[in-house]
Amino acid sequence: MKIKNDLDNFKKSLSKEELNKLISNTLELIKYQNSEDSSENLAKIPMIDLKDIKTNPEWYENRMFLISNTTLYYCDQFCNNVIYLDLLFDLRVLPNDLIQYCSLLTSILGNQDTKNYSYSDLEKEILLNC
Repeated sequence: MKIKNDLDNFKKSLSKEELNKLISNTLELIKYQNSEDSSENLAKIPMIDLKDIKTNPEWYENRMFLISNTTLYYCDQFCNNVIYLDLLFDLRVLPNDLIQYCSLLTSILGNQDTKNYSYSDLEKEILLNC
């Protein structure tokens, strides 16, 4: 709703000329995006060969800890101050009628804001620093 309001306010702030220019630019962009690339332009795209791919991937040693009867694996590597976490649960103890809520739990746990970032800002930050 906020985005719609912001866009409405932005549209109201434009003159008729600016609005027409925006519409024209948008139509040109759509036309460009839907057009086929020439063979010349396609040939400019850098390609990799199979020999460019490492045959021996880097190996990261995991350390295993046992905390309160729970196995924890830890891999110490640079990740630009982002903590990547995979949680695995034994669902055999969950009654069948509650299994349907597992995907809800997954969504909730995977879409949390942090102290310094909203979820969407954090996702952008991660993608920018990959």
